[in-house]
Amino acid sequence: MTARPLGRGTAAALVAWSALVAAQPASPTRQAVEQKEKFVSRLLDDSPVARRIANGANTDAKAFFASALDQHRRAREQMESGDLAAADKTLNDALWSAGKARQLAPDSAQRLIAERVRYARLLDGVVSLRHSYERQLQRPHRGASPPPLDDALVRADALIDDARSLSNAERMIDANRALEDAERGLLSALNRTLGSATLRYDEKFDSPLEEFEFESNRNASYADLVPVALHEYRPSADQIRAVARHVERHQSLREQALQLAVRKDFRAALRAIRSATAELQRALGAAGLVLPGEQVADRKE
Repeated sequence: MTARPLGRGTAAALVAWSALVAAQPASPTRQAVEQKEKFVSRLLDDSPVARRIANGANTDAKAFFASALDQHRRAREQMESGDLAAADKTLNDALWSAGKARQLAPDSAQRLIAERVRYARLLDGVVSLRHSYERQLQRPHRGASPPPLDDALVRADALIDDARSLSNAERMIDANRALEDAERGLLSALNRTLGSATLRYDEKFDSPLEEFEFESNRNASYADLVPVALHEYRPSADQIRAVARHVERHQSLREQALQLAVRKDFRAALRAIRSATAELQRALGAAGLVLPGEQVADRKE
C-alpha cells in the first residue's frame, strides 16, 4: 500500500495517539481500530522514520522496526477475523515497537542537539583537566619560573583548538572525537606525573602553611582525575559504588584537614590531607585507573 509520508509531526502524533489509546474504552469500536491501523500503516510503510531506520546501521532499531511490521501484519489479520480487541492490542504493540526503533535511530536534528550537549560537557572537562595537569607540572618549581609547555599540553591545546574550529563548522562528531583524544592524552600524562612523582618532604618549605597548600593542591589533582576516570574506563556498578565510598571518605578527611589547618594544627592537618589523597588513589584504582607506584617519604616531624 502506498501511503503519504509522515513529516516532523510524527513524534507529536505518537503522543496524541498514546493519549487516545489511554482514553479508549475496554472494547474498541471498529472505527477506532481502523483509524489506528491507518496511522500505523502510514508510520511503517513509507515514512521518514522508516527510511532512516532502513538506511541506518543500528541493528537494534532495525529489529524493533521489523517487530512493528510483523505486529501490524498480525493486527490486520485479527481485524479481518473480527477480533477487534486483539487487533487493538497488537496495534498498540506495533506503535511501541516503532517508537522504540525511532528512539534508537534519531533524526539528524536530534543527533546534532545531543552532540552539542556532549561537546559542552567534554570541553569543560578537558579544560579543567588541562589546568590540573599544568598546575601539577608547575608544583616542583616553587619559586622558579614555570616550566615550558610539554608535549602533552601542546597536543592537548592543538586538539582543543581543532575541536572549537570543528564545532564552529557544525562538525560536532569530529569535534567530540578531538576532545576525547585530548582527554585521553591528558589523563595519561597526569596519571604518569602523579604516580611517578617522588615527594621529597625533606626539602624546605617556607612555612607549615605552604607545605599544607602543596599537599592540598596535590589532593585536588587526584580529585580532578576521578570524573575523567569514570568516563574513560566505564566501570561496573559495583566499581562505581566502591569509587563513591572512597570519595565520600576523602571528602570527610579533606574537610577535617581544612578545619585542622584553620586551627593551625598543621601536623594533624597534613596527616589528614595525605589520608584523603590516599582515598582518592583507591577510588581511581576502583575505577580502573592503575597508578604507578608513588614513593612518598614521610617527613620527620
